[in-house]
Amino acid sequence: MKHVTMNLLNYFWKKGIKPIIANVEKKIDSTGDASNATVSFVQAQNQTNINSGDSLNTLFGKIMKTFADLKLVAFSGSYADLSNKPTIPTVPASLKNPQALTFTGGVTGSYDGSAAKTVKIPSGTNSLLATVAGTWLDAVQGKILKGLYDQHETKITQINSDLTKKQTAIKNRVITPTYDTSNVQNVGTDTKITVKQWGALVEVNFKLKMQAKCNGTYAGYVVASGLPPAHDVATSCVVSVPGVAADCVVQIDEGGYLAVDPMDVPVGGKIIFGGITYVSKVSTW
Repeated sequence: MKHVTMNLLNYFWKKGIKPIIANVEKKIDSTGDASNATVSFVQAQNQTNINSGDSLNTLFGKIMKTFADLKLVAFSGSYADLSNKPTIPTVPASLKNPQALTFTGGVTGSYDGSAAKTVKIPSGTNSLLATVAGTWLDAVQGKILKGLYDQHETKITQINSDLTKKQTAIKNRVITPTYDTSNVQNVGTDTKITVKQWGALVEVNFKLKMQAKCNGTYAGYVVASGLPPAHDVATSCVVSVPGVAADCVVQIDEGGYLAVDPMDVPVGGKIIFGGITYVSKVSTW
């Protein structure tokens, strides 16, 4: 009986208790050392992320798949091992800007970034006496210019006032010329002179009826005096003689005399002139 009992104990030790003890000894506690533990695993078929709760063989299978899918460049770090490399254009020696910059005014030119560009900014001039072009006038000169403007404006106002007074005087001036009556007939009726004036513009209208004079040509005959000196000192006109038409010259000389120079006037002729308009040399007339 004792022999049978020993055999049974020996059987259970080998078949059950000893393997259980061996497996228990292999168990790793949560704080145990797993540095020498081994795991059997195979590479995962698909690239998937690891998850909490995965077994060790599943975890390492996923990691193995990740490493297997990495390209050579991931390990070498060499640009030469990079696939589908981009084409890098050659860097030009000079690179232009998309939009060029243009200078106008005191300095002209353009800049596109392709080369160095020097721009000389004109200097200011704090004087009204500058003779060199290409400089700008300092703002402080504005006060000086304003002062000059005010001075001239005062003078211009005075000049305009004086001109207004002179214009009024001119407008109201009456020119009453006197003339030689020794060789004319019916003064004031057949022989008369009228003057109209607009500033320096003077119009003289006259009618002459000469006395009959044997063999008289009336050369250089001064008709009237007291007229303003004229710019237009000679004007052609027509002599009216019954049955005869001849030229003559009407002249207002420097002293303001109205002279006639009739030609080929027969005895008993009647000389009748129209009017002439001229510009007075004296603007105050």
